[in-house]
Amino acid sequence: MEKTTSGNGSLEGRVIASIASVLGKDPAELSPDQRLVEDLKVDSVDKFSILMGLEKDFDREIPDQDLASFATIADILAYVGKLTEHG
Repeated sequence: MEKTTSGNGSLEGRVIASIASVLGKDPAELSPDQRLVEDLKVDSVDKFSILMGLEKDFDREIPDQDLASFATIADILAYVGKLTEHG
């Protein structure tokens, strides 16, 4: 599995940059422990946009029903880590 450390080339850096792009935030403002709804005020449209961005950035298809499992940025990191692990 790709290491999840800070930095643009790391999995964490790439995922956070993708989420930040959708939310119109600076990646430095985001951290894995942030809750999508409670902390970042992400709604269902934002979640879907994040999903689409991740699919594009990682060239992987993510089933829409998997959105429900994303409560924090760490959840997304773990999911994308597993997704990229399996090629």
